[in-house]
Amino acid sequence: DIGMGLINRKQFEELKKAKETLKNSPVYMDTNSYANIEYIETTIKKYKQLFDINIAIVDYAQLMSERGDDQTAELGRISSRLKKLSKNLDIGIILLSQLNRLNESRTDKRPQLSDLRQSGNIEEDADMVVALYRDDYYNKDTKYPGVLEYLIRKNRNGPTGLIPLKFDLETNRITSSE
Repeated sequence: DIGMGLINRKQFEELKKAKETLKNSPVYMDTNSYANIEYIETTIKKYKQLFDINIAIVDYAQLMSERGDDQTAELGRISSRLKKLSKNLDIGIILLSQLNRLNESRTDKRPQLSDLRQSGNIEEDADMVVALYRDDYYNKDTKYPGVLEYLIRKNRNGPTGLIPLKFDLETNRITSSE
């Protein structure tokens, strides 16, 4: 919408304000789309040393491994290395992962832990596994339009369950449902 000039003056001003907020926030990005696990480890260590980061987000696991017969084992090695790095640097690492497509064949399309099974040891290594689900994506006549379900599927240090959030499709904004 921005590139096509389809936003109004108010939306443009909100974008400018958000850009300034981000510009002045301690957020650092490395956009190397060809990164392997060695590059990721080195970069996270460098950012920890230079900026004392508390969290790193890796998007996404499958891009660091070659497709093929050994991808599950390779993803397991990547997951294990990131877990060790997290502990050694005392930071949180959020690893985004693609799910298999098994949920598409189920009546209830909500992602389950089993949908991560082909992603190496991600489920095993993770302290927490979270999935997102929008019923209105699958059911146009849903009773829950605009609701994003934050599904805590695994939590070593606390409860599992569902947290309902509001999702604005037009802006992709997620807010508390309260």
